[in-house]
This record gives sequence, C-alpha cells and structure tokens, in this order.
Amino acid sequence: NFLFFGPLCTNALHDLRRFLKKLTNGVQVLMVFPGVDLFWSHGTITLPALQSALSNPKVTAIEADILMSPHPGDPLAIPVMAHPPVRESDLTFEAFIGEICTEGSKHVKCDFKELEAVSPCLEQVE
Repeated sequence: NFLFFGPLCTNALHDLRRFLKKLTNGVQVLMVFPGVDLFWSHGTITLPALQSALSNPKVTAIEADILMSPHPGDPLAIPVMAHPPVRESDLTFEAFIGEICTEGSKHVKCDFKELEAVSPCLEQVE
C-alpha cells in the first residue's frame, strides 16, 4: 500500500487515482486526508531532522520532499530526501521509509519534486 495525503478537488482526485492505477500496476492506493489535530514536522529531509521528528511525541505527521540524485536520467540516480535546488542528502528514500516503518506511529506525506522519483519509491514500499 502507498499513502497519499492532500487537499484535492474532485477532478484532481479522479486524475490522481487513474494515474496511480496505471503507475502502480495493481498496488492498492489509499487516499487519506488528515485531520486538523496533526502536529507536523515539515521539510524533514535530513537524518537529524527525521530522528528529531520520530523521537518527538508531539509530532504526529512528517512531510518530506523527494527527488532523484544526482539528477533524473542518470543511471546511478536514487531517490533522496531533498528540496530543490539542493540535490544531495544524507537521507535516501529507502532509509527514510525504513525509519518511518520501524517507528510505526507517524503519518507521512511524500512530496515528489520529480515524477521520476515516484516509481522507484513505490517499488521500495511494496
């Protein structure tokens, strides 16, 4: 399963479901809209920021940006937690999602900055 959050209009929801169905090739997609009682850690794109968010009992949700590093199209590119224009990070998506799943109690919002990052990330959460 893969989790998406967001305030989306009806047309955008329909388009997103259709796109994800095609992209995920049968993986179930769950659309969740968080309540107002969430306490967010925004821009959680470094290992220290993730560790801080995971250890803070007040934090209920984590938002992080994902892009391909060193750049899309590079055969060695991997998804990392970073926000443009920065393309380097001490935190890969694989390590990020591993820590999130190990901790197990936080909501997560993945902000894909590049379409090329979606497919490799989905493969890692199957």
